Amino acid sequence: MRAAPADNAADASVRFVHAADLHMQSPFVGLSATLPGHVADELVKAPYKAWDNIVDLAIAESVNAVLVAGDVYDDADRSLRAQRHFVSGLMRLHEAGIASFVICGNHDPLDGWDAGLTFPESCHRFGPEVSRAPLVPSDPDLASVYGASFAEASCSQNLVRQVPQIAAGELAIGLMHCAVGEDPDQAAYAPCSETDLRRPGIAYWALGHVHRRRVVLEKDPLAIYAGCPQGLRWSQTGAKGVYVVDIDRAGQPRAAFSATDHVRLEVLEVDIAQIESASQLLDEISEVLQAAAFKAQGRPLICRVVLRGRGGLDGQLRRSDILGDALEELRDQFRSDPLVWCDRIDVATAGEFDRAGRLAGTDFVSDLLRLCDEYGQGRTDLPEFDAALRSLYEHRSYRRYLNASVPAGASLAELVNAAENLALDHLEG
Repeated sequence: MRAAPADNAADASVRFVHAADLHMQSPFVGLSATLPGHVADELVKAPYKAWDNIVDLAIAESVNAVLVAGDVYDDADRSLRAQRHFVSGLMRLHEAGIASFVICGNHDPLDGWDAGLTFPESCHRFGPEVSRAPLVPSDPDLASVYGASFAEASCSQNLVRQVPQIAAGELAIGLMHCAVGEDPDQAAYAPCSETDLRRPGIAYWALGHVHRRRVVLEKDPLAIYAGCPQGLRWSQTGAKGVYVVDIDRAGQPRAAFSATDHVRLEVLEVDIAQIESASQLLDEISEVLQAAAFKAQGRPLICRVVLRGRGGLDGQLRRSDILGDALEELRDQFRSDPLVWCDRIDVATAGEFDRAGRLAGTDFVSDLLRLCDEYGQGRTDLPEFDAALRSLYEHRSYRRYLNASVPAGASLAELVNAAENLALDHLEG
């Protein structure tokens, strides 16, 4: 479950793991209210196993240090188990000769760690003011880590701007739990801008707070949100993990993602357009689940299936117990090791529709279909359509829900197709 060493590892001056947002003890959100014991057990231990996987990865990759960018656990619970398990992992790193650097975020602020735990000597925990610590204590001039913690759950200060001027020739790494951007809803989470991150002397920013991994700046410096190492809700599907970062002797960083999630969450889609029977539907879903299980590489897989498209099966899906029967059959079929659990099957289908015939017509629906074809081709001479999309995707209040850039190409065609189906559902019943 780990990435291969970066190609330039042999030439690296320093090597470390960038992790963030562990959220140990946090519950999974959006799953069925009642789950079998063997499924529930995997979910309970998943955040803890993800941290174990991070420690295993750091030891296997022979890194100098592990950097944790905040939100180890949720302060609302003040979970003793989560705090103890985290420190136990730090002790394993210490015994392997690997240093650790930890900052506190909005979910685990400094005033929330009240378990009276003893951290290993090789762990540096940053206080509320920006400070500097050597990445390799035995070689303090090799590289430095600059960081600061949230004293309380809310921090309106721009901590990035508090980083002092980096000395000429110093190799510096920034460790921050912060909100990069201009979203007013994020003002309580150490807000800063991309311009703030472009501080001379910083080679890499190890960022936390955003649960979806994202490269904020590609160079000068490289700045990355590692995302959460274990998905905990349906908006956190796919591989989750950390970054293994190498910085060469010239100060150039390179980061490689490595999956550390113990349980893989996936939302899988099945199109009913070519499916004619309930038996064929079950076979199709089974194939999709098998493919997802293979992609999960031996991890337990918890999934939700969404049925989409138009077809004659739509009426049967809405008028019978076919979905309940299919769900039971799938759970029996995949009662194996590793675990594959289908939590539910959602229907987002519609009845058959003679699109070609209606496209040749002259009514409102025909005009709508032609307009969708025009927009879905991704033409660049439609300024009003482009402006409408940008006003939505770049709106300060909506963009955090869309969590994507302005669609183009295949993603634009998919969006237009979804809009067409939604409109036809309302217009055609």
